[in-house]
Formats: sequence, C-alpha cells, structure tokens
Amino acid sequence: MYSLSETITTADPLAASRYSQSLNNALAQGHGNAEAAQLATNSLYTTLQQQSLLLALKEILGYLLVISIIIAVVSRFIPFHKTLRVTFKRTGDDMV
Repeated sequence: MYSLSETITTADPLAASRYSQSLNNALAQGHGNAEAAQLATNSLYTTLQQQSLLLALKEILGYLLVISIIIAVVSRFIPFHKTLRVTFKRTGDDMV
C-alpha cells in the first residue's frame, strides 16, 4: 500500500513500520543507536522528497499540457494563409 508521506506521524502505522524497518536494517549493519535513528529518519525524508518532487513534476506537466492544448486549439482557428501576403515578381528567362 502506497500513501503520500506528507502525513507522516508516529501514530501512522505505515510510517512507523518503514521507520522501524530502516532502523533495524541500520542496526543490523552495525551502526550505533543514534546513527541508526538518523539513517532511518533520512530514509523517510528521502521518500518524502521523492514523492514531493514527482507530485510537483506531475502538476507542472499537467499545466503545460493544458496550455499547449489551448494554444493548439486557438492556433487552429487563426487563418495564417490570409495574414501573410508575399508577392512574387515574374521574371524572364534571365533567372535560369
């Protein structure tokens, strides 16, 4: 089960299980108690940072998609063939 980490509290069972798993892994690797707690906290912080980055990118790309669709629809109805008139001069055989 995945959930956003913005609501991480000590009462949240998912966050508590992630924290205790990271803490136990760090302790099993031979780190001290304080260092293991810091590593477990950094693990939760990294998860929060990744999720917030992905959420921000999703929002920005959503806005860009909406803006590009609006520009495409508006540009579809602009008569470009009537706005730009270029005159061509006819020349003789000297342009061969």
